[in-house]
Amino acid sequence: MYGLGFESWHLRSIPGIAELYAAERRDDPTRRLEFIDALDPGVPRGDKWVIMVSTQYGCCVGCAMCDAAERRFRGNVPAQDILAQIRTVLAAHPETDPRTVKKLKVHFARMGEPTFNQGVLEALEALAAEGLPGLLPSISTVAPDCPPSAAFLERLLEVKDRSFPGGMFQLQFSVHTTDAEVRRSLIPIRTWTLERMGEYARRWLRPGDRLVTLNVLSAPGLPFDPARLREVFDPAVCVVKLTPVHPTKRATRNGLLDDWRDPPERVKERASVLESLGFKVIINSPWPEETAGGVSCGQVASSVSDIRNFRKSGSGFELSNV
Repeated sequence: MYGLGFESWHLRSIPGIAELYAAERRDDPTRRLEFIDALDPGVPRGDKWVIMVSTQYGCCVGCAMCDAAERRFRGNVPAQDILAQIRTVLAAHPETDPRTVKKLKVHFARMGEPTFNQGVLEALEALAAEGLPGLLPSISTVAPDCPPSAAFLERLLEVKDRSFPGGMFQLQFSVHTTDAEVRRSLIPIRTWTLERMGEYARRWLRPGDRLVTLNVLSAPGLPFDPARLREVFDPAVCVVKLTPVHPTKRATRNGLLDDWRDPPERVKERASVLESLGFKVIINSPWPEETAGGVSCGQVASSVSDIRNFRKSGSGFELSNV
C-alpha cells in the first residue's frame, strides 16, 4: 500500500507534541506536501495518536489565513501517496501497534481541499479494510460549490455509514464567519451557503455519530452572528469550535492574526452566547509550542525553499524512500 513516487523527510520535532514531515515526488520535485505525526501533550500514543495528511500538492483554494497556497498548486495527491504518508508515520513507531491504539485519528486537513480529490475516498476505503479498531478519520472542508465536491460528499456519506459508523468519523466545515461576502473574501472560491451546509449536516448524522464540527475563527474583525448560526445549524447536529488564527504569512499579511493561548474575554463571551443557544462549544486553545513550531497548514512545506539542498547541507533531515 506504499506509494511508489515520493521521498519524505523528517524535518523537525516539537518534543511531546509533533514530528513534522515534508515529501516531494521523485519525478517532479515541485510537487511537495507536508504531513504531521502528533500527540496531545501528556497523552500516551496508545491512547490517542493523530496523523495529519495532505490531499493536494499545495492548494487551489487560497484561504486568506492559510499558507498552503504559498506554493504553486500542483494537483491532487493520489490515494497511494495519501496512504504512504500514514505508513511513514506508523513505521516511525514500531513499538506501537496501530491495531491497539484506542483512538487513531487520521486528519485529512493539511495541504489541500479534500473534496476535490476522489483519491481521498479511495484511501478511506483502503484504511477501512486494515482492521484498525480505533481508526477515526476526520475530513475538514470549505464545502466548495461544484459538482465534483457535491459528488464527493454524497459518496462520503455512503463510506461513513458503511465503514465508519457509531461515531468513528468526524466531519468539519470551515465556516469562520456568518457573513457570506466576508466568507468569500476569506475563502476565494464559490462555496455552499450556510443553509446548504446545515441541510447536509442534518442528513449526515446517524444515531451514535459524532456531531458535525463548525470551525469558526476568532479574529475580532470577522463578523459573526450567533443567532444567524442558530438559524441554519441544529445544535443537536453540530458542535462549534472557536479557534485562534496563528501567525502564518497570509494571516499576517491580511490582518487576520489572532494568536492566543488563553482565550480572551471576547472569545469566552462568544462561547457563552452560543451555549445559551444550545450549542456545545469547544475553545481550541493551542499549546505555545504549536505556534513556535510553525505547524499551521502550509507552514511546514513552505519553511524550506529547497528541501534537497537543505538536506545536503547537513541539517539533520532523515530520508525515507516511499
